[in-house]
Order: sequence, then C-alpha cells, then structure tokens
Amino acid sequence: MSRFVSLGRDLPLMAEAVPNSALAALASSGVVLGLLGLLSASAVTSLAYVSAGTALLLLGGVAWGAKHLMGAIRTRDKRRLMQLLGGSGAAYILADEDGHILWQNSAAATHFGSDIPCDLSAILSDMHANPDGFVTRMHDLACATDSADHHLALHNTHRAYHVAKLGDAQFLWRIDLENLSAPSAPLPDENPAPPAPHIQNTAAQPDDTQHLQTLPVGLAHINIEGQLTYVNDEARRLLGMRDTCLPRLSDLLEGLGRPVAEWIADIAAGRIARSTEVLRLKQNFSETYLKVTLTAPPFAEAGFIVVVFSDVTELKSLEAKFSQSQKMQAIGQLAGGVAHDFNNLLTAISGHCDLLLLRHDRSDLDFPDLMQIQQNTNRAAALVRQLLALSRQQTLKFETLDLHETIEDVTHLLNRLVGEKVTLTLRHGTDVAPIRSDKRQFEQILMNLVVNARDALPMGGEIRIETETRPLPQGLTRENVQLPPGTYTLITISDDGVGIPQALIGKVFEPFFTTKRQGEGTGLGLSTVYGIVKQSGGYIFVDSEEGVGASFTLYFAAQKPAPPVPETPTRDSLHNTALHLRHALILLVEDETPVRSFAARALELQGHKVLEADCGEAALDILTDHTIRPDCFVTDVIMPGLDGPSWIAEIRDRFPETPVIFMSGYAEDSRVAAQARISNATFLGKPFSLAEFTQTVNAQLREPVKAA
Repeated sequence: MSRFVSLGRDLPLMAEAVPNSALAALASSGVVLGLLGLLSASAVTSLAYVSAGTALLLLGGVAWGAKHLMGAIRTRDKRRLMQLLGGSGAAYILADEDGHILWQNSAAATHFGSDIPCDLSAILSDMHANPDGFVTRMHDLACATDSADHHLALHNTHRAYHVAKLGDAQFLWRIDLENLSAPSAPLPDENPAPPAPHIQNTAAQPDDTQHLQTLPVGLAHINIEGQLTYVNDEARRLLGMRDTCLPRLSDLLEGLGRPVAEWIADIAAGRIARSTEVLRLKQNFSETYLKVTLTAPPFAEAGFIVVVFSDVTELKSLEAKFSQSQKMQAIGQLAGGVAHDFNNLLTAISGHCDLLLLRHDRSDLDFPDLMQIQQNTNRAAALVRQLLALSRQQTLKFETLDLHETIEDVTHLLNRLVGEKVTLTLRHGTDVAPIRSDKRQFEQILMNLVVNARDALPMGGEIRIETETRPLPQGLTRENVQLPPGTYTLITISDDGVGIPQALIGKVFEPFFTTKRQGEGTGLGLSTVYGIVKQSGGYIFVDSEEGVGASFTLYFAAQKPAPPVPETPTRDSLHNTALHLRHALILLVEDETPVRSFAARALELQGHKVLEADCGEAALDILTDHTIRPDCFVTDVIMPGLDGPSWIAEIRDRFPETPVIFMSGYAEDSRVAAQARISNATFLGKPFSLAEFTQTVNAQLREPVKAA
C-alpha cells in the first residue's frame, strides 16, 4: 500500500519532467492495445490486450493531468512571487536561460531603465567587460547548485548578485545595488544586512576579505596600475609591511628579468591571463625571494587583479647551489683539459732549460736568463697545480700523516708568510689521530688558509691553528652536508680579523671569487683548498662574523698510526748500479714531440739506449720484434688511440716483471685504477725537471723485482 502512496506522491513531479509528446505516445499506445484486444479471436488474448491498453491509457491520462496541474501550480506560484517582489527595494529580474528578460520589478526598471524585451547583458555592460560570459557562468552555476552568488566592487559602486533556478529553464535574479556584503539569504529576503565598513586604503574591496584575512596564504589585490588595494595578514608578513599605507607592488619587489610594472601591464591588458614570476624584496638588500602569481580573469571585469605570494627563498638557495655545483664541474673539466696541455708545454720548457743549464755554469752570461726561465716555469707549474686541485683531477699520493710532524715541518714557512705583525699559534689536542692525505697538498691547504687569515689582519693580530680528535657517534649535519658517524680529526684555522659578510659566506669557495682588490688575488686560494679537501675525502666549513673574525674547520677521518717501515739495505753499491744502468734499454712512448725529445735526450745523457714511439700502437709494432726486450717502459697516460695502461696491459704477459713509469699532466680515476692493476709501476706527474725524471727512471731500474 505504501508503494502506491509513494507513487501517487511522486507522480506529479515525475510527469512534469516527461515531454508532452511522450505522454501523448503513451495514451495512444493504450488505445491501440485496446483495439487489438477487441479484434482478437481469443477471449484470453482479447482480455489481456484490453487490460493493458486500459492501464496505459489511464497512466497517460493521469500523467497528462498531473503535468498540467503542476504547471498551473507553478504559474500561480510565479504570479504570487512576482506580486510579492514587485514593490521590493531590491532589483528582481526573471530571465530565461539565454539571458532574455521575461519580467522585472519596479526597482529594476527604475535603476536600469530597461524596457522589456531586453537582455541581461545590456543592463550589466556598465560593470562587466564580458556581460554575456558573466550571465552564462551564473546560469551554469545555478543549474549545478540551484543558486549562485557573486559580489562586485568597481568605481565605488557595489553590487551583489543572487541567482536562483526556477522551473521551465527560468532564472530569478536579485541584484543588491547598495550592500556589498549582504548574505545570500533564501528568496525572497527583504531584510538586507548593514553595509560593510570601508577599509582604509582600499579602492575596491570584495566581501570575502574577512575570510581571506587570516588565511595562511599570502593574498592581495592590485588595480591595473599596480597599486595594492588589499593585503591579508600573511601577505603583509611576506612583504615586510609594517604601516597601513598600501604602496605599489613595484615599490616592494624587483623583477629578475623585466620591470614589475611592465609585467602587471601585460596582465591588465589581457595579453597574459595568468603568470608567475619569482621576485626579490627590495628593502635592506634582502635575499628573500617570493613567487608571485597574478591572475586577471574573471577578476579583470571587477577592476582588480588577484596576487598570490609564497616564500621560495630556500628553493632559490638550493637552485643557486645546484647551479654553482654545475658551474664548478664545468670549470673543473675545462681546467683539467687546459692543465693537461699546459703541463706538456711546461715539461718541455723546463726540461730543455735544464739541458741548457748543464752546459752553462754560473759564470756564463746566459745563466741568469736560464734561471729566470726555470723560475717562471715553476711558478706556472704551481698555478696549473691549483687548477688541477680545483678540478679534483690531480693524482694524489695518499699517506698517513702525523699532524704534529707535518705542521711542525711547515711552521717555519708559515711564519715567514704571516710577517712580523701577525703571531702564529699552534695548539694540539691530546692524542690527535693521524689523517690520510697527500702531504704536499695538505701543506698547500695550510699555506692558503694561513695567507687568507693574514690578509684579514691588516693591523696585525693572531692566527691560531688547532687540532683535536672528536668522536661523532651520530654523525653531523651542517649546511646540507651529512657526515657519517665515526671519529674525525679536526684542524681549525681561525683569526680575529675583519671577517666575512654573511651574504658572501656561501661564495667563498667559488672559483675566481675574491673580496680583495683587483690585482691582489686570483680567487683560486679557497677554491683550491676546497678541491683538495674534497678529493681527500674530507669536509670543510667556515664560520664568520663581520668585524669579529673567521674560522675554517677541516674534518678528516681519523686514522690509526702507520707502522714504521724498516729500511732494506741494498747489496750492490750505487756505483756498481749506476754502471749497470748505463746499458739499459728503455722504450719511451709520448705523443707530444717536445716532451719526447727532452725525455730521450735526458735518458741518453744517463747512458741509456732509447727506443721512441709516438703512440701505443707504434710501441706495439716495435715489440713485434721478439729480439727487443726493454729494461723499462716509460709511457704517457693519455694519448690518441691506445692510452698508456691499455697498451701496457696487452704486452704485460710477455714482460711481467719489466718496470713501468706512467707520465701525465693528470690521471683520471679509471686510468689510475688501470695503473694500480699493473705490477711494478710508478707514476711521475708533469711537469717534471731533468733531475726528477732521471731519478725516477734510475730508481725503477734499481728496484728489486716484485711479484705480480
């Protein structure tokens, strides 16, 4: 029974949604079924058709009546609604889905002065740049949610719209012409809320500012000239605004590529609908960056642009560090390639200079000139070593260093560097563990940091070098660097000098960056230190306060003391060994002709016989003669075609015990690893002098044979 009651209650609403043609078809189907039943010969079939036809006819008739009944009720309700709203002070307009006005009350006719028939777009064009689009959006929203609200402020004129969907695709518009912040009450509502209070320094203020004021997102409104008209609390904090005055946006922020005013003009003119830029605060040389998004439509028709702020300072810092790491990597690769070529040139210059010095003593007129060439070659070699340290492509000879001995050995040089007005103080902790590094490069680290500290003490002062061993069971996180747990030996070089400004601390390790005057520094000192420390597996951090001083702290993994190496006495005297070495056969492989020429002459002066090759393939061709059995191989590491380790590996089974000397301006990790797999091999870095070259070759020839 309840099912039929529910059907009877819902049938009028269901029938109203059914088209008239469908109801007519339903009734016609009932008549046809009834006629078929009357013409049927079978009594049972006739009864069934007549019953079905009667049911369809009754259902169609009832639905038809219900539909027209509901239409009459709605028409009556609309008439009563129009009578009720006719004398209202608010403007009410009844329009169809296309925006054609079907009815309006006296307040709407008085204010808008419109005659029916008319379109909504005609009476809304004074406040909207695109009235047709606005009407369509409001109707679509009302269809989706039964009602729609919109508030508008422009040229001190405030409007609030409320649109309700009625039947037959009609919409009732209520336009509040005075109260901007009136709540959207159910229709009809004749009790308007009091007008919203005027907010100082705002030309056009939407009604939802009370809700926006405490949002944790920076929001603001600007007019088409870029003047701020509304700023919520979060935006004030991000912009650093402390007074009530609302300036132009371009007075607070500066663009990174073009003026802010030009960007706003593009948005206001509609050339860009929505745009995002990263801008920087202007005041006090701030390093604060804000991501600023400007959105014009649908707000452009209201005369203001919505601005959204978010702080991206940390993101910009990470981007800068990533960009800097890429720049340092590119500079390192360039420096490594240039250094390799320079080392070849310096080797040839230094070597031939040494050959000339063999024929000139101090009484010779050319001797001072040759010494100048040699000294300047050594200076150039030192600069190339800095470039290699910067690029981390130098070959380091790691050993366990006792800091007491290592620092004491270089103290006399450091005292000469700091001068008389600066005092150098050493403070060693108890039981300081050794570190593992290249001794020569570690001394370079100390000298660079001490010279840097000396330059920060123009009036004199004290430079402190302190060492200690510190366990870090939890590791250490600092400046986006994670030190793994372990025990570390710390070396700290500090001073009480002028210090480093906070804005420049992040740049001190950049190549070619210097705070010194032009001509007083190359900008490679600290970047060289950074490269050596990182290549040695260590870490370096800087602490500084302007006017107070600076402190550089190095972290190296603590090592166990190295066991003493007993000296092995040689059976043969040096004289007999030297006589034996005069008859050695050496295969020299070097692609640079000047270097190969110098090396061959140096070996021949020692009494050795030299076979020369300009590449690895040429060396293999020489060794196809099985009667040739060299006593030593001297080869460059990097050459066109087969490199040094590669061609040595091909003939190592034939000459498993022959000593090998690898030469190179720098050695990549893969080539160093290849060298390590070859027994009885040593490395000689370019540039080298005549004495260094001959001593290395003779030492390899004297070295007792090692098992592979």
